[in-house]
Amino acid sequence: MAIGKYGARLCASLVAELRPPQLLASTIAGGLSGLAAIVPALALAADLFGGPLEPLLPLGVLLVFFSTAIARTAIALGSQWAGAIAVVRPEQVVLLGAVASATYRQLSVAPEGADAVSTVAGAIALASVASGAVALAVGLGKVGSLARYVPSPPIGGLFAGLGWLLVRAGVLVATGLPLRWDGLGELLQAPAIWQWLTALLFALAVLESSRFRHRKLAIGLGALIGTGLFYLLLLLLQVPVSEARAVGWLLGPFATDDANGVGTLLLPLSRWQRFNWEALATPENAILVLALAGISVLAVAIALDELNLAAGRDLDLDVELRVAGCASLLAGLGTGGTGVHGADESLEARQYGGRGRLTGILSGLVLAIAATQLPSILSVCPRPIVGGLSILLGIEILEHWLIATRARLLPGDYALQLAIALAIVVFGFPTGAALGLVMTVVASAARARHRDRLEAQQFGPSDASVVLRPPHQRTLLRTRADCIYAAELRGYLFPGTVYAVLEHLYERERAPDREPLAYAIVDFRAAIEFDSAAVRYCRELQHLAARRNWTAIVSGLSPAGQYILRKNGCHLVDAVETVGAVDAESEAMLLFPDLAQAVGWCENELLMAAPPQERRFLPLAEQLKQRFADDDNAMRFMGYLEPMRLTAGDRLFRRGEETTGLYFLETGRISLQVAEADDRWRIVCVYEPGTLFGANDLYRAQSHSTDAVAERDSRLYRLTMRALSRMEALDPELALTCHRFVLSWAVALPSDPPTRL
Repeated sequence: MAIGKYGARLCASLVAELRPPQLLASTIAGGLSGLAAIVPALALAADLFGGPLEPLLPLGVLLVFFSTAIARTAIALGSQWAGAIAVVRPEQVVLLGAVASATYRQLSVAPEGADAVSTVAGAIALASVASGAVALAVGLGKVGSLARYVPSPPIGGLFAGLGWLLVRAGVLVATGLPLRWDGLGELLQAPAIWQWLTALLFALAVLESSRFRHRKLAIGLGALIGTGLFYLLLLLLQVPVSEARAVGWLLGPFATDDANGVGTLLLPLSRWQRFNWEALATPENAILVLALAGISVLAVAIALDELNLAAGRDLDLDVELRVAGCASLLAGLGTGGTGVHGADESLEARQYGGRGRLTGILSGLVLAIAATQLPSILSVCPRPIVGGLSILLGIEILEHWLIATRARLLPGDYALQLAIALAIVVFGFPTGAALGLVMTVVASAARARHRDRLEAQQFGPSDASVVLRPPHQRTLLRTRADCIYAAELRGYLFPGTVYAVLEHLYERERAPDREPLAYAIVDFRAAIEFDSAAVRYCRELQHLAARRNWTAIVSGLSPAGQYILRKNGCHLVDAVETVGAVDAESEAMLLFPDLAQAVGWCENELLMAAPPQERRFLPLAEQLKQRFADDDNAMRFMGYLEPMRLTAGDRLFRRGEETTGLYFLETGRISLQVAEADDRWRIVCVYEPGTLFGANDLYRAQSHSTDAVAERDSRLYRLTMRALSRMEALDPELALTCHRFVLSWAVALPSDPPTRL
């Protein structure tokens, strides 16, 4: 039933997109997206079938292009993001290429009669289908959010290691020789040294040019210009093309029999009887397939986070995992490839005007058409250009995970990430990934020493703060408490822990019976340590608050945490010093020392926005007239009070001093503070004008448990114990009224606010 309703909505949306203006925009965006993907896809196909598998490169081109086209169509039809564009990530191609190479090595000792082409194609298809099945199962099980609890170091180290493998694949394509320690001598001899040097210089030139212009345009133009310059150099040197091919400067030669054509590509698993299962079922392939499945799930989660950040939406990760899983299953069963969401490609297509599902479908059609033409021109492609494109993609991955993230990661996280990447470089992917898993477990165990201090995070609106106010203001704030959302994060913070705050905010926003949210507070005071990737969601909170016209606030953040957030693009403003100068429309998060001050500031803002008659200030004499039976009683009571004045910074009393009376604050602001072990002062509660304090210590006849500090110039009145005793002796009725007044104030207070925070 649900599928039928979705199909009806899908058909209606596709019909709506056939209107001329939207159809034109989708055609332009889809065409540009498809054309921009041709050159990178060609390089990835060369990586997939490099080295001894190069004779099968035409099959690799068909596989990559057709599987990308199938994935683009499936994700475009099923994604929550209309206009989503699918890609085959370079990291996925590296792993699929490793599966193909490992299978081919096993075939070298296989029995006679083994169908090598079908077995290699089947290995790639099985790996793609397995990764799609895992993504689909995770989505159906609604446990996709677990991907957000994977620490950032193993992710970065794994992706960086795959980037290095992509560089190695580029050298293999450019020279036909593998990049290994025992093969460096061959790579330093002609013509190999000139081939990989040319590929490296080409990659660096395109990388540098992409910093100044559109990346996809720079790659496409770079490939065309590089190829043109190559043939121009052959012409100037009077070197025949046949001679250049003979010494290995051009791709090829390729297998030409019918077994390696489109027939071998389509439905590769249908020829399962021709597979060499001993070559397929190896421990190395099992590890590679598991890694491919994990990379695919993580890639969907990362892409979805970027799309959510760009659009301010709460796309369901489980739904997108189901869509990506189905896309990989269809691509794997159809041609043997895979595909996941491409955040950059989807956002670029939207910039071109592609906001509908036809964009992804048409871009896939462009790739399918290109796939039928490219195999015929592969033999004229220079090795250094195609290999240089692979090196370029690998360098981009390494630059992102090892250089760009250096300043944004905590030192321990970066060290672990670098160690995992180096393990993959030195020992290869299966062994290096296993060592990375061991290092991650050891690091997690070291963090587990804080286990006795870990507590569950708490979410929800703050209905009171440590700022104590007069009764009429407390009544007003209780009616507006739903405007404030406070999240207290405790223990070690994984990325998913911080993302849970965003999920609560999205749910809070969708609640129809709740007052519109105005302030979102995230408190880090009880956080022991946080994963570097968690800051990504802090930045998303900043953008979300700006789009929804909320005020985003962080409190209790350590100096190291402030540094990391700022390095990752979060605009933190010290609210205590500069809050008055903050533009309300700017994407800034206010920074408070603790949650108490943050909530108190929010309440002050709510009071300032209230009508004057609801937030008015009442002098003490006026309050007493409302509380006492008549004006004469109020004036007689004032005669027992001792007026006092304090300047900002003065201490009214100190912890441990004998209690001498209770205090009525008429103007200013008084805070009660306690000293902590790190020589910092924690504010227990703050008193605003129209409040009284000290009654608890006075009635219990105990010494003061806190220091009282004037935060502003203050005027207050003190009722000493001696004056109260005199009142009880001379005017018992007035004393009884006084006791009732104090007790009524105590009953109206929030229950134990200091311990609550």
